[in-house]
Amino acid sequence: MYDFTCQDLPPGIEDAHDSFFAPQTGIFQRFMSWDPVELRSDPDETQPSLPAQLKTKIFEIAESVWELIGSNKLPGVADDSVRFHIKSA
Repeated sequence: MYDFTCQDLPPGIEDAHDSFFAPQTGIFQRFMSWDPVELRSDPDETQPSLPAQLKTKIFEIAESVWELIGSNKLPGVADDSVRFHIKSA
């Protein structure tokens, strides 16, 4: 069965998949395990550490972008309310 909502990813993204998601060396894996000792908070502290807060915000942004793309609400450049006029030479 073929899903007509499926779209091919650009070659640059497809080619970079391994460097991003590789189990031990991928950028995503390194980001998820990032927790510098200098930025860790006290275990009894109720507020999350700075790395945990950063990870949460990045995932919230990614989720918002994903929802915009998935709902087809991401406007095109032509729909931008700010118009730029290029002066012809």
